[in-house]
Amino acid sequence: MDNEILYGNLRQRVEQVVGRQMKTPRDFDYLSMRIFEKTKAYLSPITLKRFWGYLGEKHRKRPYRTTLNILAQSIGYVSIEAFMANAASGVVESEFLVNDSLQVAGLKK
Repeated sequence: MDNEILYGNLRQRVEQVVGRQMKTPRDFDYLSMRIFEKTKAYLSPITLKRFWGYLGEKHRKRPYRTTLNILAQSIGYVSIEAFMANAASGVVESEFLVNDSLQVAGLKK
């Protein structure tokens, strides 16, 4: 799988799990806090902004494997490899056990 597609899928899944899109500095602060609550691993808001491209292409770097692993763990996967295997298979896992709450707006008929 192409890295940019993988990263885009990972960003989308993280946003789905936390229930908000990353659009403002406060969103990245919130995400950093939520990731720490779930994984006990710290990703700074700046690292998250770089990964999301919030700071522009000039500041975007290839993420470290540790960053990818922490993001994958924050949405219920053991590692980025587990997330990749799941994404490649087309299987969508439920976040029912990952989320602290169930949002009705996120349900589909």
